[in-house]
Amino acid sequence: MSAMSNDCELDFLMMGNLDLSKSLETQLKAVIDRLPNYRLPNSYDEIEDSQFKRDFLQNINGKLEDHIPSLRCMDNPCFDNELFDDLQSKHQKPSFKQMLAIRSSLPVFKMRSTIILMVQSSQVMLISGETGCGKTTQVPQFILDYFISTRKGSSCKIMCTQPRRISAISVAKRVAAERGEILGQSTGYKIRLEEEYPRDRASITFCTTGVILRKMQSDPFLTEYSHIILDEIHERGIEADFLITLLKQVMRKRKDLRIILMSATLNAKSFWSYFGNCPHLNINSNTYSVEKYFLEDVIEKIKFEFLPASKVELEGPAAEKQKEFDSIIKPYIEELQTNNKYDEQVYKQISNINSEELNILLIFNLLEYICFKVRTTWNML
Repeated sequence: MSAMSNDCELDFLMMGNLDLSKSLETQLKAVIDRLPNYRLPNSYDEIEDSQFKRDFLQNINGKLEDHIPSLRCMDNPCFDNELFDDLQSKHQKPSFKQMLAIRSSLPVFKMRSTIILMVQSSQVMLISGETGCGKTTQVPQFILDYFISTRKGSSCKIMCTQPRRISAISVAKRVAAERGEILGQSTGYKIRLEEEYPRDRASITFCTTGVILRKMQSDPFLTEYSHIILDEIHERGIEADFLITLLKQVMRKRKDLRIILMSATLNAKSFWSYFGNCPHLNINSNTYSVEKYFLEDVIEKIKFEFLPASKVELEGPAAEKQKEFDSIIKPYIEELQTNNKYDEQVYKQISNINSEELNILLIFNLLEYICFKVRTTWNML
């Protein structure tokens, strides 16, 4: 196997906390063997020896650095100025200011300057923070907005991996909305058999791990991209681990490439050590408050009324069920009335035995209320 293949396989097998079965090793080797430009020399044994054959084999089996293409200069001062003016204009819009205020409440936003400094000074960094801290949606935007605000937007192109197809789509839509845009401008996504690409430069593309691996088959060095963000790396899988192994090889020669690893847990020591004890930032999420709502709150907000129980339902076995329900609900209602928490209409509805059943209309009305009456808060769900 070529130098590249040997290095990749060795690195992959040395990475911590991996127990590879025989079948998994076979899969890994199959993936490595499918990589373009790296073929076993004995694959061409049937071809008669010649100078052309020797030159050809030397070309396809050379070291990794021998295959680095000449990177094109993507700087575009005119486009940089347009991007800068557009961002400044957005900051004057009330809708953008409102969205920015919501973004600013996320725990990760307080670490914005620190993250930018770490990305500037380190080729690889690890960010850990609990689900809900905002790292998935905000970190790519921090990087992009920094480049745009310093009039270097055209030299920024970010690819961010997600573990699932639905995540790539939903996160892309959310980020586009936060930027006051529609998909296809600065933000887009690419999954198998479906895509909504963003503009070519000054952009963020959310994709699955398989997409970036397929991209590397034609462009092993990801020369189009300035930043690669690997999100949810704690969800270990053969594709994600293999991608990390390849990126470690690539970054040795692409010194301009920045790699950001993101995890929802602190248990990421294997990745931290694998990249030579790279800088690690932990985001505390204890400032993100959650308010709980109960059935009584929902009934009060949407003014919902359950269908009354029929007379048939109050006879026979149903009567026993009603009696048991009353013995539980009446003391609870008395407690609520003592604290004067709700109006009488709410007590009337929760005393209806039908309130215990799954009610599709209630769910529909609640979703309608959230989407059309409290949508401006965005974090209601």
